[in-house]
Amino acid sequence: MDDLDAIKRNQRIKDVVAASVQDGFRPAEIADAVKASHRPEATAELTAAGGTYFERQDVINAGLKWKKLHPDHRFLGPRFQMLD
Repeated sequence: MDDLDAIKRNQRIKDVVAASVQDGFRPAEIADAVKASHRPEATAELTAAGGTYFERQDVINAGLKWKKLHPDHRFLGPRFQMLD
């Protein structure tokens, strides 16, 4: 199972991370909060959930996927358009 965790990230972890990106947090802040190195029990839970190899790049990827699926319609290309 550890070999699989090295290749593919747990979908639930990616969903939680994407929700944090939606709230406007930066990827480094989210990665630090999820890893929670100051709380050993949280680190153990992340490892049990398949997050042994979780990195900041995973946060960036999950955020980009979320933004692609939920585009901000106020922006069309490089121009700003106000909604009525």
